[in-house]
Amino acid sequence: MHKHSNGEYEQTCSFCGSPLSSERIEELNSYFSDEVKKLEIRINNVQEQLKQLKKSISNIMLLDENSFYNKFKRQVTEFNLQVETAKTGYMNFLNKLSENIQTKKNDVFTHVDPINNNIVESLISFNELQQSHNTLLSLNTKYGNNLDESINNARRQLLGNQIAIQLDAFQYTTKKDQLNKVQGLEKKYEIEFNKRKDERNIVQQKLNGLKKQSVDEELAANIINEKLQQLGNQSFTLVEVKDADQKGQYTIKGLDNRQRSINTLSTGEKNIVAFLWFISSLEGNSDRSINPKVILFDDPMTSNDDACQYLIISELQRLIKKNSTDQLFIFTHNIHFYLNTRYKWWKDNRKSSYNKTTYHLHKVDGKTQINMLTSPSEDLKNSYDELWEEVKWLYNNQKPSLMLNPLRRIFETYCKFNNIDLSELYAKNPQAKKYFDVNSHDIDDPGTDPNGKNETEILKEVEDIFNEIGALNHFNAHWKENS
Repeated sequence: MHKHSNGEYEQTCSFCGSPLSSERIEELNSYFSDEVKKLEIRINNVQEQLKQLKKSISNIMLLDENSFYNKFKRQVTEFNLQVETAKTGYMNFLNKLSENIQTKKNDVFTHVDPINNNIVESLISFNELQQSHNTLLSLNTKYGNNLDESINNARRQLLGNQIAIQLDAFQYTTKKDQLNKVQGLEKKYEIEFNKRKDERNIVQQKLNGLKKQSVDEELAANIINEKLQQLGNQSFTLVEVKDADQKGQYTIKGLDNRQRSINTLSTGEKNIVAFLWFISSLEGNSDRSINPKVILFDDPMTSNDDACQYLIISELQRLIKKNSTDQLFIFTHNIHFYLNTRYKWWKDNRKSSYNKTTYHLHKVDGKTQINMLTSPSEDLKNSYDELWEEVKWLYNNQKPSLMLNPLRRIFETYCKFNNIDLSELYAKNPQAKKYFDVNSHDIDDPGTDPNGKNETEILKEVEDIFNEIGALNHFNAHWKENS
């Protein structure tokens, strides 16, 4: 809808009025192209399934009248007629499905009417035919068992004679001896294979141990670059200088792929690189010493840009959860940083003492007073936490329509703090803008559901939005860990 006949595109979006960049056009084209490919793959899979079903139905064999006594031949004829009728019905139904699928494949955007349910309901159940088949076989067998015993004995003797003839022709005894020898060799080789496999695993474990004892600088740089992408339009990249005199030299490349001077980096940008390198070194050296480390962060939010603050919070949250052996201390004057990073020692803990705790320092008459928290009520809260509590209550009480307003305020607060434009939040899910922006202001009957989604589906949309902007840890910290 944005493309002109000459191949050029509109400069602004016809729907929201935002600038329509070439990158956005490529993303849209890629998105719809991928969805069409996915649909085509699904159609091909369904066509293959239908092909196999039709093949299976075609292979269904009728009963051989000669295998039944004359007493049951009329019933065999009637049963075969039912089978033929069932096969014809199912084949017609599957052919109709195949036609509809092919129509959809020829033009994925065309509408195909559903098949009439009466066709499905009129089909004969194969389960009922199977029961009839089993009953007929049982009656025929029971009838045959009552014949003269001498006929059965003669049949068994004839069958045994035929088996003996076939075994002699096949040279069964010789082939059996050959098979036993092959099985013995197979077992021998299997034991040798398992022995070599165990030796390989031991060598691999030694190799892994040696790898853990060294810090892979290139790997660390790649991890840092991945995390720097979370800064959005303020991100930059570390690029290794090839053929440098000294190993480990890096330059800075901006979001526009141009090299930046280190003097152009703000204090916050320099701090975030140093912070991420330190986190990477902690993980890279985790197995180097058997003694636990003492790790201290002294107000890491100081002098950091707004765009860097959430990245630091996310990394420290992950470090707190992952750490089990080191002694970790975090000091801060920043209340927002504290509320997002604190360790909730009271959650799901039944022990009388804890190896993780929180202290508040207060100035009283010029002296510092240290207070250890002993209950959740003593800790700090903010309005942002209360919004999440409200959403949790509405979710538990199954009020999806009332969840939209506090969720919209959560998005607005998050974007404001992290210096993110709201349009970026809904960039990959424009339909969500109507849920949380338009429908959250709805003043209709509160008992109605303006968006057609239940509470679980709404929270899945919220999780996907945070995940798209690289803030899934933030969502988990405020929702899943408190639910």
